[in-house]
Amino acid sequence: MKIFLTCVSLLFFLGGCSTKTPPSTDISNAKMALVKAESRDAKTYAPDDLVRIKMKYQTLQRLMQEEHYDEAKFLAQEIQADARVLEKKSQRIMIERRVKKLQGEINLINKEFTEVKE
Repeated sequence: MKIFLTCVSLLFFLGGCSTKTPPSTDISNAKMALVKAESRDAKTYAPDDLVRIKMKYQTLQRLMQEEHYDEAKFLAQEIQADARVLEKKSQRIMIERRVKKLQGEINLINKEFTEVKE
């Protein structure tokens, strides 16, 4: 019976160790995705979303300090996805603002052209 309990304990210990690997690659990818989103003017075009993702990253760092690697891996992957969405959202907003500005300039040119024509 002692051998059986020892074997079971050893299996639980070994199983527990397999989940104790820090998700270094996922964390690195999350940080790079966040930096990339920031470089795409997310601070200007979607600041609330950027703050939310940065808060998630702080939570990720806390999870790593507490060695909650499974949750940290999941959160790192979530941050990567959120940062990619944020990057695209920032680009969309930037393009929409440029289009609106150009439409205004076109309207002004049309108005001036109409006045010259008359």
